[in-house]
Amino acid sequence: MISGGIGFASAAVRSPDEEAEWNERLRRTAIEAARRTFSPEFMNRIDKTVVFQPLGEPDLRRILDVELKAVQDRILCSGETRFRFVCNDAAKELLLSEGTDRRYGARHLKRAIERLLVSPLARLVATGQVQSGDLVEVERGPADDELDFRKRSTAIPADVAPRAHADDARRTAATVVVATTVAVTAAVSMTTGLARRRP
Repeated sequence: MISGGIGFASAAVRSPDEEAEWNERLRRTAIEAARRTFSPEFMNRIDKTVVFQPLGEPDLRRILDVELKAVQDRILCSGETRFRFVCNDAAKELLLSEGTDRRYGARHLKRAIERLLVSPLARLVATGQVQSGDLVEVERGPADDELDFRKRSTAIPADVAPRAHADDARRTAATVVVATTVAVTAAVSMTTGLARRRP
């Protein structure tokens, strides 16, 4: 059913009524499969059965956008080389095709992003081909399973670097507070222990 078998229209062409009917059929089929797999004694102990609906194309695209934003935030808030990247539609299509599946959803999307996007970007930074303030345009490469990276030199907006430095400062301050708290706790524990050992 999930793969789009006979009698089931593609999710892109289903009307809302057809989608509701498809979801109900999927629920009934999943529960029936569970009843065939598990013993009646086990199934009778279950109070409620929940069937998770497979993610649709809009859901997968939103998840991809969230993951790409997380990668961009990592680049802007950590490390010395801060730059921006932008993926065109063809690059996003490749990431979706490599990292998502109609049956398993977006479980492999992070791995695909790490392999196809993050690792090549890290190599570009390590070899000095990408510098702070650059804009990297990501497109689909000539091969079907790779991305192409083009650098455009541009300044990072003024509000980005201060925010990143502020985040670094906040993290440093938090580390100092934690370290101080640990040191004070250790000192109090030692003092208390010494006081207990005195006759």
